[in-house]
Amino acid sequence: MVLTFEKIRDIHRAEKESRKLEKLPDNIMKDAADYIERKQHIKEKTSTDVYELENIKNIIKDLFEIRERKILNLALYSVRTGLPVENLTKEEEKLFYSLVNILKTFREEFLDKLGNPAAMVRMESNGDISKKNGSNEKSEKKKTKKRQIRVVQDIPEFVGTDLKSYSLKKNDIISLDEKIENLLIKRGLAKVVD
Repeated sequence: MVLTFEKIRDIHRAEKESRKLEKLPDNIMKDAADYIERKQHIKEKTSTDVYELENIKNIIKDLFEIRERKILNLALYSVRTGLPVENLTKEEEKLFYSLVNILKTFREEFLDKLGNPAAMVRMESNGDISKKNGSNEKSEKKKTKKRQIRVVQDIPEFVGTDLKSYSLKKNDIISLDEKIENLLIKRGLAKVVD
């Protein structure tokens, strides 16, 4: 599909007026980039061409920001309800699922800590509580041996609380951040290795 100024304006207007993500034409980003490149390579630009080029760049930027805001809201909604979303481009899917993984992990950790008020205090203070109690956190960590876990089933790629991506396979024996390990064990996806 060849994009025109009018078509891009129509797409933008529809997105702006709708509360939901609108279905975009396939390869919209590539087609928009091609359109801008064609306009930039016109040798003898009229004032209309210059105006149209600047205007279209602003419209595309605004379209991106509108969709970005909707994707953020949809990620939060999806984490809360478990409902799927529609009309994401391939590029937007990556953003959406990364946000969902981060939000799910944060939400699960927060809700787990609701049942343990002492853990909530530690979470809020980011370790300051241990200094007030006179304990030496560093020496305690050195004394405890890092445990290992065995993955009991393949786990699709996810982003951990440390913001690293993990792709775990059945029977992998690994040592991860304690929060991630506890979450995997709690969900029955891993077991502690003796």
